[in-house]
Amino acid sequence: QHAAEGHFFQFNLGQFSSGATSPLWGVLLGIPYVYGLGLAGAKVFALIFVLGALVLVWLAAAEFGGSGVAALVTSLFVVAAMSWYALVLYESALVVAAVSASLVITGYVLKRSEASPALGLKSLVPLIVIWAVLPLARPDATVVVLAEAAAVVFAGPWDRLRAARVTVLALA
Repeated sequence: QHAAEGHFFQFNLGQFSSGATSPLWGVLLGIPYVYGLGLAGAKVFALIFVLGALVLVWLAAAEFGGSGVAALVTSLFVVAAMSWYALVLYESALVVAAVSASLVITGYVLKRSEASPALGLKSLVPLIVIWAVLPLARPDATVVVLAEAAAVVFAGPWDRLRAARVTVLALA
């Protein structure tokens, strides 16, 4: 609510607080308040993120697990565990959605590399975007960014030195 009123990261007006575990979630939760939807709107907003996470978990599990049915079971399990946290406005759905999207995009980049073995910065733009979002969704998700960067360098068919240079540039 305070973010919607222009008081970012202030739980008590006039007092800065960096107590949020997700700077991005704190800002996103301000959207329902900007439109006058209040707490109920924020909860609906959080549940929309749960639905988005459901789809993204399903896509990631189907991509890496190879079974649509297993992916559905996995995504339902994740959403069931996450829904309560969304209702109390925790950032869990945002983090799960961002990590799942990141896995799907990394898989896409690696698959696309089989058709075009030249790695350029332009081909990493979707990864650059999600890599920028992940630490804002949850700072400890930076580990996912580093693991995926290593996967891009070592799992693709391209020259490792060039891949390392392009990936470091993407991380910057």
